Amino acid sequence: MRELTGQEINNVGGGIGVIGATIGAAVGMGGAIVNGKGIGDVLVAGLLGGLGGFAGGMAGSAAAGGFFVRMGWGIRSVGLGVASGEVASQSES
Repeated sequence: MRELTGQEINNVGGGIGVIGATIGAAVGMGGAIVNGKGIGDVLVAGLLGGLGGFAGGMAGSAAAGGFFVRMGWGIRSVGLGVASGEVASQSES
């Protein structure tokens, strides 16, 4: 058995955002539930939150690529998080 090189550690050190997706979905759904939203809004907020968490995981992942690729994933994460919050907090019309 041998020790991994720094490059090998970087190659496997990144995740695919599963933990972030789980946390994002829970937060999105939790916000919608607390605000008394219907099941449809709860599911949409959870989906958007999960996608935002996944994108955030990709932004920090070694597998994401260079600086601009990571920035792109980070921007997606923020946008999806904002969308999830809007679904969870929008007022009933």
